Amino acid sequence: REEYWAKERAAEQERMKNWEDEVQRMHERERDRQREWDAEREEWRRTIQERERMRCEELLEEERARSRSAILRERETLTLEWEKERIAHQREYEREIMLRQTAEGRFR
Repeated sequence: REEYWAKERAAEQERMKNWEDEVQRMHERERDRQREWDAEREEWRRTIQERERMRCEELLEEERARSRSAILRERETLTLEWEKERIAHQREYEREIMLRQTAEGRFR
């Protein structure tokens, strides 16, 4: 009888260790995914900054040929377009996070 309970305890300890190991792996995967998302967001931010910089350089070159007010209107339009792109990307990012969290909720 004691031998049976000793085996049961050992089996339960093994199940708990396996479960804890799986939880640890899940946390590690989540951290990896978060780092990937952070890297993507940073890359997106740099891309937008580079686009803005390049376009501003183009606009500055065109400034001599066009009136100041026309350039300001174009910059405003471009800023709105970039903001729309940023918002769309942010919404996609948030949607994917919600989907991931929903999926993870099913595994807990």
